[in-house]
Amino acid sequence: MNKQIRREIERLEESATRLQTLAQDNPAILKNAEIILTFVYILKFITPEKGKEEN
Repeated sequence: MNKQIRREIERLEESATRLQTLAQDNPAILKNAEIILTFVYILKFITPEKGKEEN
């Protein structure tokens, strides 16, 4: 299960990074992408890479 969660977190990170690239002239979207990346960082921190079922 954690493997699937980690993959979704990676997708969020990829999307936020793409938003930053595409929205260079839109400060509001850039700021929101930064906020999303902050939450992604927290999610990565609290989600273990190996869960009980993966040991």
